[in-house]
Amino acid sequence: KTIADPKAWYYRGNIYIDIYNSPLEAYRELDPDALGVAYKSYQKAITLDEKKTYTDEIIEKMPGLGELFFNEGARQYNAGIEAQNNTDTLAAQKSFGMSVEAFEQAYNIYTQAGINDTTTIFYVSIAAELAGDYDKAKAKLNQLIEMQYPKSGVYSSLANIYYEKDKDVEKAMQVYALGRERFPNDLNLLLMETNLFLGESMTEEALENLQQAARID
Repeated sequence: KTIADPKAWYYRGNIYIDIYNSPLEAYRELDPDALGVAYKSYQKAITLDEKKTYTDEIIEKMPGLGELFFNEGARQYNAGIEAQNNTDTLAAQKSFGMSVEAFEQAYNIYTQAGINDTTTIFYVSIAAELAGDYDKAKAKLNQLIEMQYPKSGVYSSLANIYYEKDKDVEKAMQVYALGRERFPNDLNLLLMETNLFLGESMTEEALENLQQAARID
């Protein structure tokens, strides 16, 4: 009877956030996707809220909901690392995949709230690479490069995927060149590029890089 009532959807969202945040495991187990249900409930409430009775309150909750999704992404990421350390590959990939989904949802919510959060994109790229979703990792890393994200690891990660997974030497070299242009004194990036040169028997280029590395360190 209340399916078209925004109040019902608004309180549904509140209840599912409480389920997710409950200190009692029995309540948390009521729905493993409690955060997802809460977000969808709020979106439905906004759609139905013609009088804007609950919309402002929901919008105020969005950054907090985004933070919960970010924390869930971090939790799943740590679970993936733990499974990886225990050589449980399937469990690790599952956790990293769930981490990607949570981080992406966090980013979508932050964007909806007018927050430009490049850090979350960075974590999406890391989790996606560990999950074996290299297409998504490449897409996010390229997005970060376009946004001039201030971490050199973005370039080495992207170049490594092109080189190791795609076997695209030219593309990998282009990414390293761009990274070296933006971070000329970054030792790690320099050595990663040197490894590519050595792998491709480009000894003159490798020697030049090592001489520069010696000057830096």
